[in-house]
Amino acid sequence: MDKLFNIAQRRLHHYKLGESSQASYVLFEAQKFLRGYFEEDPGAVLPLKLQRSTLWLKVKNASVAQELQGISPQLLTKLKKNYGALVEQIRITYR
Repeated sequence: MDKLFNIAQRRLHHYKLGESSQASYVLFEAQKFLRGYFEEDPGAVLPLKLQRSTLWLKVKNASVAQELQGISPQLLTKLKKNYGALVEQIRITYR
C-alpha cells in the first residue's frame, strides 16, 4: 500500500496536480471565511488565485479593500494553520 501511495504522490508531483488541488482548497477556504465578513455583499471580495505562496484577492472598491486589510491577518493565520507554507502573504487587487 505504501508503494502505491508513493507512486501516486510522484505522479501528482510530476504533473503538479497536488499543488493545484491544494490551491483550490485554499481558495475555497478563503472564500468561505470572507463570506462570513461580507454577508451583505458576497461579491465584494473574491479569491482570485494562489501564485507563488501569495493569495490574490479581488475587491470591488477601496472601502472594501480597507476593511479587508483589517481582517487579512486573521485569514492568513487560519490558512497558514491549515495549509502551512502554501500561503505566505495576501495581496489585494481591484476589479
